[in-house]
Amino acid sequence: MLSDLDALASAAIPTSLTTLVIEGTVDPLAVARAASSTWDDISYFRSLDGQEVVGLGRAWVSTGAGEGSRFANAAADFQAAEFAPETLALVGLAFQESGTLSEEWGNFAPLEVVVPQISVHRTADGSTIAVTLQAGEDPAAVLWKLRQLQRGSDSVPVASDFRVESSPTSSQYRAAVAEGVREIDSGKLTKLVLARRLKITTDIAPDPFAVMAALGEEQPGCYLYGWKRGDTAFIGASPELLTERANGLALSVPLAGTAPRGRNDGADVQIAAALLSSDKDRHEHRVMIDDITERLGPLLDGLTISQPSVEKFRYVQHLVSRITGPVRNGETVLNLVDAIHPTPAVGGVPRDAAQMLIEKLEGFDRGWYGGAVGWMRPEGDGQLAVAIRCALLRGRESILYAGNGIVADSDPELELEETRWKFRALLRHLGEA
Repeated sequence: MLSDLDALASAAIPTSLTTLVIEGTVDPLAVARAASSTWDDISYFRSLDGQEVVGLGRAWVSTGAGEGSRFANAAADFQAAEFAPETLALVGLAFQESGTLSEEWGNFAPLEVVVPQISVHRTADGSTIAVTLQAGEDPAAVLWKLRQLQRGSDSVPVASDFRVESSPTSSQYRAAVAEGVREIDSGKLTKLVLARRLKITTDIAPDPFAVMAALGEEQPGCYLYGWKRGDTAFIGASPELLTERANGLALSVPLAGTAPRGRNDGADVQIAAALLSSDKDRHEHRVMIDDITERLGPLLDGLTISQPSVEKFRYVQHLVSRITGPVRNGETVLNLVDAIHPTPAVGGVPRDAAQMLIEKLEGFDRGWYGGAVGWMRPEGDGQLAVAIRCALLRGRESILYAGNGIVADSDPELELEETRWKFRALLRHLGEA
């Protein structure tokens, strides 16, 4: 481990792919904001325990191309590259399994496992900077690029004028929910997640990482993420852990069943109690738990499932359960993702029937919305959050995504209102008070 950044200037030029680790006290979010105007590839992720990582550039990448599972292929690629155990790759993936994404998502691949050229990783024990160099790459040149980073402004410019377009429209969304309920009543499926999006056009271009930072301050109980690819950025604050592999254990913390926050403490408690006793929401939650446990079971040596409880966030509260168990040898975090993605929280049950109906009723490409974002290490440990409560930003245009779980007794008007709760956090940072 190098003692400080200046040591990079005298480090030897590597003859193969090499990672140099430097001790330091660095704020990953500050690095992301400083790099925002000059780096085309930036990846940021913050866990609930305060662990943060930011990556600049790409020293190595796998998209999981080849026969079979994209996740298994990417995990095998990462292990075959023989990185040091402490190497950390950032991971992002689309809702759909494969294929070409639409033009607005053109800078993003269906799956990215990226070892950045420069990464900053901070935990409760301190922070380190990792510099991964290609064969023949001069460490001094990377040091120069680091020295060019300028601290971004702490303020978040707020648009004074904005235009909102809904796709599908409110009436189209209500009609889609009604059709989804009819399909459920016919017995073709048990649950369906239908999303809508808002396109916000503002008089100024928002700074993606400034918006993300403000969102993170407002939503401390969420996984915070931001991926910049060229002129497009995908940001969000997700309340939901898709899966984690750590110390030989797998963990999934699914959310299903939603209610608004109350206007005061008394109302909030009453709403939470009603959510916990709601037959409709408990059924939706049970469908989720049954699907995930069935899919995770073959990869684990036993399962433990907690009783549902209510988790509170700034604008909404959810039913939540914890599913955990020992991982069988050789199963990586990407194997766990492969087994359960997309969960009923973003797709539906049965999976294939739900995805076909989603394509028919939504009318847009979800891209990475409903996918997952996070990180992993070569031995297979890692953590990925469900990519929800999010927006795709490009210039003065921002596209916000929100979806709901539809079951047999879902009411179209209430489902529409629920999406409005979920849009609220990002809307207030993109021009709407």
